[in-house]
Amino acid sequence: MDIKGKNPGAAGRLSNFTAREFTFDGIQCASLEGILQGLKYEDVDAQAELCKMTSKAAQERGQERNDAWKEAQTLWWKGVSMARDSQEYQSLLDQIYEAVFEQDKSFRDDLEASKGHFLTHFIGKSDPTDTILTELELCHRLMVLRSCL
Repeated sequence: MDIKGKNPGAAGRLSNFTAREFTFDGIQCASLEGILQGLKYEDVDAQAELCKMTSKAAQERGQERNDAWKEAQTLWWKGVSMARDSQEYQSLLDQIYEAVFEQDKSFRDDLEASKGHFLTHFIGKSDPTDTILTELELCHRLMVLRSCL
């Protein structure tokens, strides 16, 4: 099952672009895309604003910081920096996805609907120095959470 926002059914809804209301570390979020793009911002106010965005709007706003984070290979959460290739960053990603899993029943329903399928994300990038979330990082998290159902 290829995860892509434009695909029908669970394959489309498991995209980070899908609107999902959740709270992470005291910050209200409107989508996974919003919080992920927010990780490119050191400024906590800009980050919180991005967390409230969804889909293409969040992605486009995050593009403003693409060169800066890629050059430094540094991402941020609430003013704390972390290296893109660190275990600290991977742990943060785990915590974000776990928060959505716990708080959004529709996310769990979409994972349930994907049972029996190997998840892919063909439009995703594989080089972690070029993206905040590789296709492997996304699909692995989704399949691990799905196994908890």
